[in-house]
Amino acid sequence: MQFLWIFYSIHIYVSIIYGLEQTICHMDTDTISCALYSVMTITSSTYGRNDGTTCADGHGPYSSGFNCTMDSTDWVTQKCQNKQTCSFEPRTIGIDPCPNKYKYMTVSYTCSDIDECASTPCQNGGTCADLINRYTCTCDSGYKGILCDESK
Repeated sequence: MQFLWIFYSIHIYVSIIYGLEQTICHMDTDTISCALYSVMTITSSTYGRNDGTTCADGHGPYSSGFNCTMDSTDWVTQKCQNKQTCSFEPRTIGIDPCPNKYKYMTVSYTCSDIDECASTPCQNGGTCADLINRYTCTCDSGYKGILCDESK
């Protein structure tokens, strides 16, 4: 018995989404970031103190006592949503959930590939394939060109 194998060259791209978490001490300026050609989605953020060890070095009584946190997701989302990198200082949030305590912010976020097809660049019924930092258009019959914008 003879088998006929037909192979098609198919480019398959999988958008990888991965979760990250970063803690930034109260007086620090820090950057949260995603890999090249990807953007972040903020999933949660808290500001305050809920343990005695995080960001405690050298801050004496300011690191004792805890369980005073607030949700800071909206604040971080305004600054960082859909960006590749984002720098900020937690102390600039403007609200103090635990006065006279040295605080920190914990930010959880995911990174995902930028969807270059989101702007629907392919014209005249062309199909867009999102790739890493680029896209390609597959044109319907009767059209050609990078954006399917030329008649055949």
